[in-house]
Amino acid sequence: MRQRIELAASVLQMRINSLLHGQPTRYRTAVVARPPLAHPHRHFLRLLVERNMRVAVCDTVEEALAWLGIGAQPSQPNL
Repeated sequence: MRQRIELAASVLQMRINSLLHGQPTRYRTAVVARPPLAHPHRHFLRLLVERNMRVAVCDTVEEALAWLGIGAQPSQPNL
């Protein structure tokens, strides 16, 4: 699926941008995606891990925040 390749490419582009700006590249990255975008066996994740990236594909935002070690933000009312 083309979208899976684009998702992996955008995560890799974030790493390249960090390198170009002298920022650390070993930060954690969480991707929130569900099938069909996220392959059930997480095939595109292997590509990123092989490039020494700390990345996880999560089904929910809460799961992603927990993996990143960030507490969930209280929701703001729409004004």
